[in-house]
Amino acid sequence: MVVGNSGGKTHPPDVSDPVTFSQGQIVLLEKGGLSRAAICSMGGCFMKKRIVAAVVLAVALVSAGFTLYTPDLGRTDLEARYANTDSKFVEVDGLRMHYRDQGSGPALLLIHGSNASLHTWEGWVKELSDDFRIISFDLPGHGLTGPDAKKRYGWIPQAELAGRLMEALDIERFSVAGNSLGGAIAWNLAVLEPERVENLILIDSIGYPREEPLPLILRAYGTPVLGDVLTVVTPRAAIRDSLESVYGDPQKVGPEMVELYHDLNLREGNRQATHERLSLADDNDHLNKLASLQVPTLILWGAKDTWVHPKYAGYFARDIKNSDVIIYDDLGMFRWRKRLPGLLRMRGRFLCSDGMFV
Repeated sequence: MVVGNSGGKTHPPDVSDPVTFSQGQIVLLEKGGLSRAAICSMGGCFMKKRIVAAVVLAVALVSAGFTLYTPDLGRTDLEARYANTDSKFVEVDGLRMHYRDQGSGPALLLIHGSNASLHTWEGWVKELSDDFRIISFDLPGHGLTGPDAKKRYGWIPQAELAGRLMEALDIERFSVAGNSLGGAIAWNLAVLEPERVENLILIDSIGYPREEPLPLILRAYGTPVLGDVLTVVTPRAAIRDSLESVYGDPQKVGPEMVELYHDLNLREGNRQATHERLSLADDNDHLNKLASLQVPTLILWGAKDTWVHPKYAGYFARDIKNSDVIIYDDLGMFRWRKRLPGLLRMRGRFLCSDGMFV
């Protein structure tokens, strides 16, 4: 385990050639840590395989045409299936948003990633709702919220919508956690409204210009012709393969999970919204403002994440001064979902109402 902090104090590492950052705290868990070379080379072989797979997928989908046609699913039927007794809907600046408001205590806003939904956070809600008022919601173009007529799919517009959702719920101050795309929305929200955000948690977050190609399915959605095809062709196997990739362990991806993701991506308008969102340039106008953030920030990463490279954890730690970093060397992008709340409690590191990590 390697530990460092923003004040420069370090403990002797118990692994050779430890990965360190100029800012933040690094904790390499489970398997004794990772070397700098291992971090830097991570994902290379996976990326080559996915580039080849992307070409094969593109040819197959275009060739298949409407043989693989998968029609949209209606909003009413999906709400009957996937909304529960905690599900609510509220209009925020013209957008009908699906959200859940669960638990009591200091408010914690949870923002899911690309092509996911608030169901991502059910493990967190189960474990943390005794101590926190947890707000989770479906982003525009995702889940039961569905497409946004105003097409607010950039990071900054979505951060503004998240802030307005909290206003609609009369929540003035809150902590926010976001995964992947949700991480970019979370840190943009902290930049936009620093007086409201008490703590920030970034989990495998995007935000920096990519130094690697996008994962094949995301690249395909952003391509003019293939992206159009994917608005009407969404094989269940493609959803399963993507989930297995981000989890880093196919055994963790069961039929019910695949069905949930497949169905909600087929919600009428969601695939078109994905095509439009991934056709946009990265909305990183606020990236140079990260250094101005004073909010206590926890940066969490799975070392097996082949979608968002672990090196970006170091970029965030470098730029956000009041930050800690934890890298899990046996996790992919999504496997933190069930383990992390308990692990944070066990280590005595989570949120308290005075706006500090403890």
